Amino acid sequence: MALARQQAAANARGASLVCSSSSASSAAAAGGEPLEPTPPTSPPPPPGLLGRVKRFFLGDKLDKDKLAQLGMGAFASYGFISNVTYGICLGIAWLGFVKATGKSPLAAGQWPAFLAFYAGLWTMQNIVRPLRFSLAIALAPVFERIILWISARTGLDKKWAFGLYLTAFAATTCVVLFGSLYLLGGFPAEA
Repeated sequence: MALARQQAAANARGASLVCSSSSASSAAAAGGEPLEPTPPTSPPPPPGLLGRVKRFFLGDKLDKDKLAQLGMGAFASYGFISNVTYGICLGIAWLGFVKATGKSPLAAGQWPAFLAFYAGLWTMQNIVRPLRFSLAIALAPVFERIILWISARTGLDKKWAFGLYLTAFAATTCVVLFGSLYLLGGFPAEA
């Protein structure tokens, strides 16, 4: 009876019923064929140099799903690290472009040339992603405490405190990045 309910539930989901060794003997007793257990398989080797670097820094089991299991602090720390590194690279590319061309990337017709200039630095950011994951995990407890502190000070639920943190961090990132570009001459006057 229980097996029939399991099969009906599996069919309703469109999935096949996988039997363990104990339920396989039940299925054989009920007149069904027992399913052979599948042998364990080893994970495929990581593709290319980036996969090997990721395995070296992080091992086999770390990715965005693993960060999700670590909680909001891991996402907050990864976002912080990503924004800082991408912001620095954007600033370097922006100021380098202004120095090389004498024009702002926002000037008419300059955006495609700036994006080509920035592409090399953006590619470098993706190469160091495994290092950013490792650093995010190391800093996750700090950011978890920040979110809990915001929650305690504002009386907001943790998920709303996380949203408030993200909003404040996004605003701060924009002010610091574009303020730094302005102060360092990243917006030359058009002649």
